[in-house]
Amino acid sequence: MWAFIVAIPSTIIALLPLAFPHLILWIIGGLAAFWIICVFSWLVLRVRTLQSELEVNKQNRKPNGASGWETLEEVDLYLEGWKSTQIFGLLKDDRIRVTIGGPKRFTVHLASDISTKKFRSLRKTSETKNWTGTWDINADGSYGIIAEPVGETPFWVRIRVDRKNRFAIHVGKVRN
Repeated sequence: MWAFIVAIPSTIIALLPLAFPHLILWIIGGLAAFWIICVFSWLVLRVRTLQSELEVNKQNRKPNGASGWETLEEVDLYLEGWKSTQIFGLLKDDRIRVTIGGPKRFTVHLASDISTKKFRSLRKTSETKNWTGTWDINADGSYGIIAEPVGETPFWVRIRVDRKNRFAIHVGKVRN
């Protein structure tokens, strides 16, 4: 379709210098403008096509649970001292993924026995501003994620806690 639309006018424009030799510069300028307009029109149509494909892909995107991870909590915490997420009842062999980020340095703990004044740290990260990691749970129990600031200045952190879906089915290749 594009070849036909472009070929006929470009052939006519290419023959114009033979018919009007004194207008050669105008004809070359017109031919260049014609090609620029064709390329620009093609680009506009291509962008529209890609935008519509993006909308279709957004609508067909699988929900979060389809990836094998279940979101337990997503929360913003204001750290004036250490703060805990909610307490999660986890089973042995559960795996949790923690994603946390903030503007200042902090440490992250997997903790149990959490009260208002103390907690028992089972695992701890080094000082960081952003961290994503997984922890395996070794025993049934109640666990929480603790964010503990390194300095004295208060700040906000965003925490997301996901659990590996217990009933996720692993589909792989069958070996003969």
